[in-house]
Amino acid sequence: GDRVRLLWTPSTGPDTVGFNVYRSTRPDGLFQCVNPRLLPFAEGQDHYTFTDATAPGATLFYQVEAVGADGRRERSERVRIGAARKLSRVARSK
Repeated sequence: GDRVRLLWTPSTGPDTVGFNVYRSTRPDGLFQCVNPRLLPFAEGQDHYTFTDATAPGATLFYQVEAVGADGRRERSERVRIGAARKLSRVARSK
């Protein structure tokens, strides 16, 4: 498969503990988590990256999910990545 590198700037609350990255082959399809463990939040870090090393060579859709200490989860808007596009900025999570 191909590699897709995602870059995002979160709009997080004070209780954010980390992020998950979800991928689907359809915008309205089932999104599956592609990171093996929670990507940790770091105070003062203004952007985050994740490389999806298992991306199939096709058009894909991604979402980033912010996870709160209380278990609350909020996902970003879906972002479409074409087969030839390797870097994408994901919309701010809500």
